[in-house]
Amino acid sequence: MVTATICLLLALNWGGTRYPWSSPQILGLLGAAVLLFALFIVRIATAAEPFVPLSIMRNRVVAAAIGCACLAYGTMIALTIYAPVYFEVVLGQSASGAGLTLIPFMGGVVVGSTFGGQMMSRLKHYKRVGLVGLPLAAVMLMPLVIFPAQLSIVAVASFLLVAGAGMGTVFPITTVSVQNAVLPWQLGTVTGVINFMRALTSALMVALCGAFLFGAGGQMTLESLVAAGHSAALEGPFRAIFAAAAACLAVSWLFLLAMEERPLRTGVAPDAVAVPAE
Repeated sequence: MVTATICLLLALNWGGTRYPWSSPQILGLLGAAVLLFALFIVRIATAAEPFVPLSIMRNRVVAAAIGCACLAYGTMIALTIYAPVYFEVVLGQSASGAGLTLIPFMGGVVVGSTFGGQMMSRLKHYKRVGLVGLPLAAVMLMPLVIFPAQLSIVAVASFLLVAGAGMGTVFPITTVSVQNAVLPWQLGTVTGVINFMRALTSALMVALCGAFLFGAGGQMTLESLVAAGHSAALEGPFRAIFAAAAACLAVSWLFLLAMEERPLRTGVAPDAVAVPAE
């Protein structure tokens, strides 16, 4: 699993920069990643005590919630990494100005997460908060796709504030939903699985966005981009990054829509029995 992930990340980081996408090195890394992931799946399917029990992953709530959480969380991390670069090289902000402009986005995530968690305890149909929040976040990214260099800093910060709040709504919903859908003694396992998958997807999203940016720019590094300053030629790659982020949020919304909404447990009885995995 670890080696497969490393191969995939190296392919995404090196493709279009160190080696062409069609080079034997990149194709070999991608092929190795597919093969090793397949071997890992075979292993956990046959092991007596697998690292990730497939019975948990076959649970419809768990599978859909993990898909939703991974894409939303990965999008948040990717934007956290590349938004400051966008502020510097496209909007011409200083390093300190780029950091300040990122604050509304992260503040929005905190506000959205807090609001989503509070609403779960008050609403019967708790998914509705995320079903509204995710499309709102995707819509807020569209101006950055259409006008990446024409927007003011205030407008960009406002869009990112609302986008962060929309993404944040699904984090407590997905975490609590998977914990609610499994047996009490599986809480640790399922929480570890969702955290691991979110971290893995975040790494893949960051590498994918890096492939858009650095692959389009030739032999470029993050340092060379920042040192070069404002460049209209980089509007296209950032359009692709924000468009990919909006698309991932749309797919995340589909996962949330498909997730079964089960009544939340208010306690654990000694003979508690969860709904069987489907």
